[in-house]
Amino acid sequence: FPQTGIYLVEFQINWFFAGDEREVIANIEISSNSGTSYAQVALSRTHIKQAEGTNTHACCTASTTVDVTNASTFRCKGRTDTGGSTVYINGNSGATETYFRFIRLGDT
Repeated sequence: FPQTGIYLVEFQINWFFAGDEREVIANIEISSNSGTSYAQVALSRTHIKQAEGTNTHACCTASTTVDVTNASTFRCKGRTDTGGSTVYINGNSGATETYFRFIRLGDT
C-alpha cells in the first residue's frame, strides 16, 4: 500500500477448465506484520458444471475494505483454490480478466 488509509480491495480471477464440475475460490489475505503471517479477510466461491462441450469457465470476485494503519508493514495477496483441479488463469492482452484493484477511500 502506498500510504495509510481505508482501502477498497478487490480481487477478480477468471478460470478456464478442460473438464466438468468444478468449485473455484478466490481469497484476499492481509498481513499487518510485513508478511510474517496473513489472515483471510474475504472469500468468494462459485461452482460450475459443464453444460455442453469440453470446457468450462468461471469468474469469482472477492472484495473487502482494509484499514491500513502502517503502509510499510501492510501486505496483500490473493489465493485461489479449486479442490485439486488443474486450472488455467486467463490472461488477455486485449482485456482485463484477472486483476487486483486498490481504491483509497479516505484517511484512517
